[in-house]
Amino acid sequence: MAHVLVAEDQEDVRGVIVSALRRAGHDVSEARNGREAIARFLAEPADVVLMDLLMPLKDGFEAIAEIRHVAPDAKIIAMSGGGDIPAGEYLAWAQVMGVHHTLEKPFSVSGLLRVIKETEQA
Repeated sequence: MAHVLVAEDQEDVRGVIVSALRRAGHDVSEARNGREAIARFLAEPADVVLMDLLMPLKDGFEAIAEIRHVAPDAKIIAMSGGGDIPAGEYLAWAQVMGVHHTLEKPFSVSGLLRVIKETEQA
């Protein structure tokens, strides 16, 4: 199973995702914002990064760019529930940045696990 880094600022959402991934057998690291995500990735690179796009301190777009700078082949999944604009627009920008997959919140656990597996095998 994959080592997955989950970067999500909403504690309840992060908790559900982390629990689902652990139940599925994945090793999981957590980050509350983009700054923590970068630090955790640099300390212990993950097989897959699940990155929320709208977070405090450093957003997911900045974190993706910095991770890509040090690890161009990093496998990244972007997720968003939207904000000032619809989630689909944020996710389209993430696709331009070269993420492997996108997930629009809310998503199902089965959908999450499918996308993690597809990304891990990419």
